[in-house]
Amino acid sequence: MTTISCIKCPFCGKSTPMTIATLKKGEPLDLADIQVRECRGKKGFPLISVSTLREELDTELGLKLANELIDMAGGILWGCWEEELFDKIHPPLLIYKYSSLLDRIKADRKIEDALRLQIDGFRHDNIKLIKALKSERKDREQLGFDLDDAQTKIVQMQNIIDQYEEASLR
Repeated sequence: MTTISCIKCPFCGKSTPMTIATLKKGEPLDLADIQVRECRGKKGFPLISVSTLREELDTELGLKLANELIDMAGGILWGCWEEELFDKIHPPLLIYKYSSLLDRIKADRKIEDALRLQIDGFRHDNIKLIKALKSERKDREQLGFDLDDAQTKIVQMQNIIDQYEEASLR
């Protein structure tokens, strides 16, 4: 008995033999090709025209299909990300960029944490310096008052000496 392995399209459900299947047909920015065919009975379905889903975004059906396509594609990418399948398969550029941005955010957070610790250390040092300056200012003000008191006493003593000298000369 012969068996054939087929892959089922995650978007449309069509099964294709794996030996001839590819999921990379068309242009990604077109979103999908829309083929208009005419039913001719035994003569088949000849192609009448081709457009893209992107060109049909203005229609209700085109918008519905585009949203479903994007949701499914995002779900596939996110599922592969959460299951860490990109360790085994080639990640698309979007996932690569997302991953590198996450790594950069982690590195930036480490730098930010180190800077925060350094800032906290500076704040602590700053508080110590402010307290030391306040204490020094208070000590200097006290010395200034003591100096003023001493100068006043000297002036008073000089006045007393002058009075004694005047009294002794009379």
